[in-house]
Amino acid sequence: MDTRFLFHNVRRAARLVLLIILAGLLAFQPLTLVLAADGDLDTSFDSDGKVTTNFGGSDAAYAVAVQPDGKIVVGGYPHNGSNYDFGVARYNSNGSLDTTFHSDGIVTTPIGSGNDLGYGIAIQSDGKIVVAGLSHNGSNYDFAVVRYNTDGTLDTTFHSDGIVTTPIGSGDDGGCGIAIQSDGKIVVAGYSYWTLDKSQVEQGSDLHFNRIGGIIEVWTFKRPHPNSSSFARNSMRRSISGVMR
Repeated sequence: MDTRFLFHNVRRAARLVLLIILAGLLAFQPLTLVLAADGDLDTSFDSDGKVTTNFGGSDAAYAVAVQPDGKIVVGGYPHNGSNYDFGVARYNSNGSLDTTFHSDGIVTTPIGSGNDLGYGIAIQSDGKIVVAGLSHNGSNYDFAVVRYNTDGTLDTTFHSDGIVTTPIGSGDDGGCGIAIQSDGKIVVAGYSYWTLDKSQVEQGSDLHFNRIGGIIEVWTFKRPHPNSSSFARNSMRRSISGVMR
């Protein structure tokens, strides 16, 4: 199941309300807007308050963070001609691409054999950039985290190659939100899906918390309609938050 559009509407609406700097979709290219204090577009940012960046295909931006020096970092997934990869663009405070970041201000990172979709971004205290999302392993999606150095190169001190993927359940797993703890540990929240048979959920609704290693599981049991003999794939939904470093 391709889940790349699963959180599109909710996440996009939330950012329109909560963020001054917005990352979104415009003509399938990443769009960054900067608003002045009165809500008008800030014309000191790329002369008209907005900038689009073409990675070369149908590109989408889903997450944004602002560095202490005012540079703006946007994460998402550009298309490479065959599928999607993680993508990051960094802008100077005036809206121009920061050429000290990967020489041209943008970087793409393939992870698995299919679509790799970046949904969350965070800046560590040392300036390193961490992007979380999901990567297709050939059968389904897993949690994926990529860490970049301040110059846009992959941080090889993170899982030896800068990339880590984590399967959670037997189906699609995806990271959507990311935060950095004060001790530097990376926390990723997302979802996991798998199938249960009728006998496992017919007792009704319940909520169960479990902790296994660095993963906290929240299991929600959902009773099906009493007149229905079929159990959909999502009769049981598990949301996951985990610590991966």
